[in-house]
Amino acid sequence: MLGLKDIYEILRRASGLTVAMVLCAFFAASAYSGENSLTQKQTLNDKENRLRALLAQVREDRAILDGRVASMSSHGLDADRLEEEVREVLGYAHPDEIVIYTE
Repeated sequence: MLGLKDIYEILRRASGLTVAMVLCAFFAASAYSGENSLTQKQTLNDKENRLRALLAQVREDRAILDGRVASMSSHGLDADRLEEEVREVLGYAHPDEIVIYTE
């Protein structure tokens, strides 16, 4: 028959194992679905890739705009480019021209 000391020893050993198992389960669950989890890291990597692609597009657009600004600056004023911009942005036309609207 098991004595009181034997039962106490069994419970003490079982409680240590139970605590260890609970801690392992907690850390495994945290690694998968916490604020700093593996799935969150993948989400952040995807967002980083999208933002890098957007940055490349913005840089390309900026280079185009910088070229347009440089062509319209006072030291390098291109009369044809200025006329093209005025016609496109402001909708100006010469009095002797016929304008056909396509919209």
